[in-house]
Amino acid sequence: MKRMKKAFTLLLAALLLGGVLTPAALAASTAEPTLTVLVKSPPADLTLSARFADGSAAGAIPLEKTRQMWETAFRLFLPNYAEMTRATSSGMYLLVQSGGQTLDYQLPRLDYETYNNVITFNYADKTFTMGPPAGRSLLLVAVRVALALLLEALVFLAFGYRKLKSWIVFLVTNLIAQGALYALLIYKFGASGSFAVIPVLLVAGFVMIVAEALIYIKALKEQADSRAIAFAVVSNIAGLILGIVMTSYLPTPL
Repeated sequence: MKRMKKAFTLLLAALLLGGVLTPAALAASTAEPTLTVLVKSPPADLTLSARFADGSAAGAIPLEKTRQMWETAFRLFLPNYAEMTRATSSGMYLLVQSGGQTLDYQLPRLDYETYNNVITFNYADKTFTMGPPAGRSLLLVAVRVALALLLEALVFLAFGYRKLKSWIVFLVTNLIAQGALYALLIYKFGASGSFAVIPVLLVAGFVMIVAEALIYIKALKEQADSRAIAFAVVSNIAGLILGIVMTSYLPTPL
């Protein structure tokens, strides 16, 4: 009975932690871009702007540039729905500036009233391709999952789990949880702005703490229930911190 009391106290602490984080996470949600341009072989001084097809270059909107590891991305944030509607109906041109030159290219026809349109621009031959490069998301998800599993495996060891059965429970649970998380990020939320994913990570981290704690109470018998819950809390907080760090340094799956 004493052991169960301790276990449920820790689970309640996880619930309270999630209750505090969830509103803060939702309040911190950042605007998402209407267009992300991934650039292959960009020169260091490259800047991109977008202008309406029915307007002039004087009214061009600068794209926000980010450089993460091997990837350079530019994001277009249209200020209001009226501008999105105008861009959709008239189309847009991309102003490419580098080395003192400005080149003007017509963008593929897009629905700017939706978020997270993605195109790839090859600077070398000045061609556009709809969507991100093939295999990009798979690679980025694989790197994130591998790093998260490595970190949580070290925490699992630190909590004293050694038996093969415990490790099978850990691997199956975490592979399903990580798969669900990235399916949510990519296909449901379409989070492409680097820090736009952080609120989702916070909320998902809370849900995973509770879900994993309940699974571990049932399935992990090598240690006390209280230790299983403590592992769920600590490993997910560590994973959340790692996720935020990876958001700063790794490109986001699109």
